Amino acid sequence: MVHINTNSKKIISKKDIFIILAILLTGIIVISVTFFNKKINPGKTAVISVNSEIIEKIDLETHKNNTFSLKNVKGVVFEVNNGKIRIIESDCPDKICVKTDFIDSKSEKIVCLPKKLIVEIED
Repeated sequence: MVHINTNSKKIISKKDIFIILAILLTGIIVISVTFFNKKINPGKTAVISVNSEIIEKIDLETHKNNTFSLKNVKGVVFEVNNGKIRIIESDCPDKICVKTDFIDSKSEKIVCLPKKLIVEIED
């Protein structure tokens, strides 16, 4: 025999609606804070280090569309363009650092092992 439940219960209670609204409100607040924080502090800085020692910090917003080299990093030419940075020339043998494209986020890095060079982004 098949038993059919004839008790009709509410699928969603008031407590469930409250929990759903609280989660949505929390999500909206987190997204808003993240969005407004980026508007207030949009600047990015490229940090160039050799042998784990920071030798230069470059504001990618003020160094627009230019190339430069550093005295502490011989044989390497950097390019900054539209808030991004890359290495365009290097005298290292494998040139992996030159083949790496522009970087502009904290999750990306440019590494040159022969020169012990790392370029990374910080907010």
